[in-house]
Amino acid sequence: MTEPKEKPRILIVDDVPMNIKALAEILETDYQILMETSGQKALEAVASLDVDIVLLDVIMPNMDGYEVCEHLKADEMTKDIPVVFVTSKDDPWEEARGLDLGAVDFITKPFRKQIVRARVKTHLELKKQQDFLKDSALQLEQRVKERTQKLQTTIYQLNQRTEELRQSNEVRKQAEEKIRQINVELEERVRERTAKLKESEYRLEMALQGGNLASWDSNLIDGSLVVNHRWGEILGLNLEKCHPNRALWIRCIHQEDRELVLDIGKQYRQGQITVYECEYRIITPLGEVRWVLTKGAAVERDDDGTPVRMAGTMMDVTATKKTEAELQHSLIINKTLIEKAAFGIIMVNTEGTIQVFNPAAEELFGYTSQEVLEQNIRILMPEPYHSAHDSYLANYKKTGKKTLIGITRELPAMMKDGSVFPIELSLREMKIGDEIMFVGLIADITKRKEAETAKEEALLRLEAAIESMDAAFIMYDHNERLVIANSRYLETCPEAAHLIKPGTPYVDILQAICLAKKLHEETGQSVEEWIKERREQRNTHEKGQLVQWNKRWLMVSDHTTSDGGIVSLRYDVTELKQLQDELKIAKDLAESANSSKSDFLSNMSHELRSPMNSIIGFNRRMKKKIDASEIDTDFKKQLLEYIDYALGSSERLLTLLNNILDLSKLESGRVDFKVTEGDLADIVKMAQLEFETQIADKKLEFQLLQQETQSKVELDLGKIMQVLVNLMSNAIKFSPEGGTIKVSLVDTNLTEPNATPIPAIALSVQDQGCGIPPDELEAVFDKFIQSSKTKSGAGGTGLGLAISKEIVQHHSGTIRAENNPNGRGSKFTITLPKCQPRSETTVEC
Repeated sequence: MTEPKEKPRILIVDDVPMNIKALAEILETDYQILMETSGQKALEAVASLDVDIVLLDVIMPNMDGYEVCEHLKADEMTKDIPVVFVTSKDDPWEEARGLDLGAVDFITKPFRKQIVRARVKTHLELKKQQDFLKDSALQLEQRVKERTQKLQTTIYQLNQRTEELRQSNEVRKQAEEKIRQINVELEERVRERTAKLKESEYRLEMALQGGNLASWDSNLIDGSLVVNHRWGEILGLNLEKCHPNRALWIRCIHQEDRELVLDIGKQYRQGQITVYECEYRIITPLGEVRWVLTKGAAVERDDDGTPVRMAGTMMDVTATKKTEAELQHSLIINKTLIEKAAFGIIMVNTEGTIQVFNPAAEELFGYTSQEVLEQNIRILMPEPYHSAHDSYLANYKKTGKKTLIGITRELPAMMKDGSVFPIELSLREMKIGDEIMFVGLIADITKRKEAETAKEEALLRLEAAIESMDAAFIMYDHNERLVIANSRYLETCPEAAHLIKPGTPYVDILQAICLAKKLHEETGQSVEEWIKERREQRNTHEKGQLVQWNKRWLMVSDHTTSDGGIVSLRYDVTELKQLQDELKIAKDLAESANSSKSDFLSNMSHELRSPMNSIIGFNRRMKKKIDASEIDTDFKKQLLEYIDYALGSSERLLTLLNNILDLSKLESGRVDFKVTEGDLADIVKMAQLEFETQIADKKLEFQLLQQETQSKVELDLGKIMQVLVNLMSNAIKFSPEGGTIKVSLVDTNLTEPNATPIPAIALSVQDQGCGIPPDELEAVFDKFIQSSKTKSGAGGTGLGLAISKEIVQHHSGTIRAENNPNGRGSKFTITLPKCQPRSETTVEC
């Protein structure tokens, strides 16, 4: 068999170089590509190069594809090369003509990459299988011939040696008889006759050596054995160190064969068989197993006719047995290949009678091999092939013209139940001995046909979907050649509309746009420089880029496909861009209004705080005087209650004004933060002292939980104290009488995406109050927002937590709310970054 090449060679023949290039780009990854532009050059290339398949254009000047195919199929050296016609026509008559000339398939233009690859791969694989079967058949035929010739030669030589031995024994008998008769003759004549006998024995020995035969002479009475040197070589014995005898020979016989060999000898001696011949295994002293063929006959018998002495030859047939085993193994392999093949294999003779029908064919057609063997192949064919088949064979035998032989094509086939299904048939002619046989390789292509139909339907649906997209769509392959574009793309790019078709290079489209709008002149570049810059920019559009094109705003998004191609989308966002601009103007106006609101609230808070402070001051002075007066007790008590009510309302109103002022300052950025190094543990203790009376009045338990850690942070003492007071005030307000308030300080980290964690301290205030609904945990930090559970009773203004959040964020920290795991109460945690000792600084926010 021929040595496999690194890649199969494909010869592409077309007078249009662009078509050759298109096919080469599809196939060059997996195959070696040879190219010719005329029929005559193609024939020269095939004659001089090892070509595996030819892709042949039908229409060419001087010599068209049909004529080239006819030349190839007429040449014994090139007739088995698969020929696939390439044509832009879809004419069944042209296809039939090409198939009659010996072509295996047709590929139509424009090319579909997957179809071209699949068909080329299929025909190369079929050719590989056909070449393998052909080579195997030739090898088998050659080995059979060699084996037959070798066996005939061996038999002839053995017959010659046997005849010589017989003649020699006859001469020997005559000599012995004469010796007995002339026993009284002179000693000189005895010596002369002895010398002649020795000479005869010498010639016999030479004859045995020439035939590589061992001779033996066995005395069946005493077990002695006379052998030549070759006998010792075959048995692996050194005759100079051992004494040949019958017992030694028996020990050398393989244990599994010993009983059989001795039984054959016994049958010969008893007259049950007339020929002593035995093939068996022996084992040498080194453990090597050899096959030997021993033949012999009785040369001396007793008065009863029982052999008492036998002589014969022994021949080493190990090589012959090995050859026979290899031949048998090869036959088994070929049979296994046929039986285990995944595709159907059917062999017929020149009469169309089925000779081989493998299991895969049984599964395909629903017949058993017993049902179809010796039946005409017509039973597997639907009409009109059923009726026309005999005429095909008759025409082939008459003219030698091959219609289907040597090609692969798709045909309908018929199962046992009469149903018809599509197959792919590859028919080859082979010679076994003197008989011509036809071997068909059959594959059921029902699923492939269904897949091709489904693929075409999917492609149509995809094209329809792309066409119905609101976005402009265009796709290029890995070679930057256009694959598909929808009509919306044509609308966005009318300058290159004449180029928007499959196969157009991306640079050609860019060049047409550049020249039509003179874009390179606007940037002062050459056309080549402009194109290069745009190709580089395309790689940055994966996440989308807004560009202005033809007085419209487009969102450009380019994506790389898995095979290296590019899918480009163009969304017309002109109206969205206009709306975005309007929203920006509205946002600027809203921010301006918000700033004015903050300034107004800040000014109003200042204006309202002064009279409120006066009202509170006058009420306190009035309460002191009334409390010290001698007014009627009931009236005095009522006046004091009214004054307490007025004081409480005034203080709450002043708190609201202070919160509004603080919030407006924070929002407008007019708050001065005096940042120093402070210890959070000390601040917690200060807050505890401030609320000592309220904690005692409600009989609350206060717990400070602190790890052994450095709790110093950079802070504005007053602002952080304001946050902590707000959190503890809420905790005391919402805790039940006799409850527990826990304040804890623990080490933690502040983390941001793609940033190094910052060492920090987490300060948590935990109560046992009513808690916060889970969906309100984030909203409680918004302005004027209170939890639905605290809107009545002990509710506040809804600004304290909003102010606290602003203060903590100005310290580069975080604040969050959560409910306790047991469902009782809530927990507020502020996290501030740790710091190194530093001097006091002032930060303008």
